[in-house]
Amino acid sequence: MVGKILKYLAGMFLIVLLLSCTKIPEPIESNLGMQVLPLGTTIPAQWGNLVAVTSASEYASYVQLWFQDKDGNVYLVGYNVLRNKFFLKYRYIKRG
Repeated sequence: MVGKILKYLAGMFLIVLLLSCTKIPEPIESNLGMQVLPLGTTIPAQWGNLVAVTSASEYASYVQLWFQDKDGNVYLVGYNVLRNKFFLKYRYIKRG
């Protein structure tokens, strides 16, 4: 008797599990692109204001600095806190 009930519950669980699965939608394509460009020795003033600082990895010594200029364009540059150095390249996202 108990065996039949367990089989019935397992079957119901399997049916519910199969019916609850749905396909994950495909990612939406956009025309937003990011360029990787070389960085000089200083951060240009035309990048605008610093708007955010985020952690770049599990190590506390790397952070990402996010800038936004007056036109809404975004600049992202990595920074090594321990060595006090910026990464050699930055990323640029143009606002359209």
